[in-house]
Amino acid sequence: MERRFRLFLILVITLAAAALAALSVLTYTHLHDSASRLEREDRAAFTALAERLADPENITGVRIQVKSTMGDYARYSSFDKSLLSGLTFASHDSPLDTDQSLSLPDDTTITVSLYKTPDSRILRKLLSFLDETFGTDFLTATEKVVLSMDGDLYRITYREKSFTAECPAMTEWIHAMQQQQ
Repeated sequence: MERRFRLFLILVITLAAAALAALSVLTYTHLHDSASRLEREDRAAFTALAERLADPENITGVRIQVKSTMGDYARYSSFDKSLLSGLTFASHDSPLDTDQSLSLPDDTTITVSLYKTPDSRILRKLLSFLDETFGTDFLTATEKVVLSMDGDLYRITYREKSFTAECPAMTEWIHAMQQQQ
């Protein structure tokens, strides 16, 4: 009986050690791949946003604030929504993603309001039916995209993702408007 117990105990310890080794390898590979996985997710979020910004009809409003002042709304009211379609994804190697301390001289924030669009065609049709029948506003509800400007780069917060992009035409327009002060 004691011999069987020892064999059973050795078997349990061996299996536990093998499971611990497998768990260690899986954890290491998952953590090692996390940077590329996050970049893939950010690129997917950027692609979804770029598709939505390509059609100015999806954009319900754009508000540009410099140093959080409310008086800038009138100055930037001539903003052309089509400039937002020029956003391009910037690599994660950009200065906004490093540990370097960056100064934000402009403190320029661009808040874009977009219509929420459901991913599924069936859901879109159902919400459209509910809007028409019951007077709801499911399809006209909006969501916000926040672009924080630093030089030529923008830190974009969209849904639960945050990534870096650039848009030379929009940057040029904003700098031209700031110089008109």
